[in-house]
Amino acid sequence: MALVDEIMRTEGTGIPFGLSNNLLGWILFGVFDLIWDLYTVYTSGLDEDDEYGLSL
Repeated sequence: MALVDEIMRTEGTGIPFGLSNNLLGWILFGVFDLIWDLYTVYTSGLDEDDEYGLSL
């Protein structure tokens, strides 16, 4: 038998993103959702003027 380190135990098992626990998936989703929500709130407060943004 091969000796497998605790860190490497989910490698090659087909688990997406190496998530060995469902809680880790919810944390990953929660962080993504928090960043998306903050971005949405920030962009909703920006001016929508034609002169706003990049110009040459």
